[in-house]
Amino acid sequence: MEHEGSLHVSRSGSNTYMVVYAPYGPTGTGGWVPNHDCRGDKELRDFLSRAHVGPVSIEECLKALANANNHTIGNVRLSQVEWEGLSPPK
Repeated sequence: MEHEGSLHVSRSGSNTYMVVYAPYGPTGTGGWVPNHDCRGDKELRDFLSRAHVGPVSIEECLKALANANNHTIGNVRLSQVEWEGLSPPK
């Protein structure tokens, strides 16, 4: 099942980011959605690209994060399996 939602990106350190996917609508409880940590701009770019975020939106996100501690990317469509598969094994 595919869900549409927002990716919330927060700066959690000098060059560390936390990304959370929040589905919209009745399925948007967020209970199954783990957060993901990215170290550095390159890792964040790669992660957002794998989450089907386009290059223009990725650059807008990084530019916004240079001036603020968080940024939201709306209307991202992911299945639960896709989201869970985005992070490398721990």
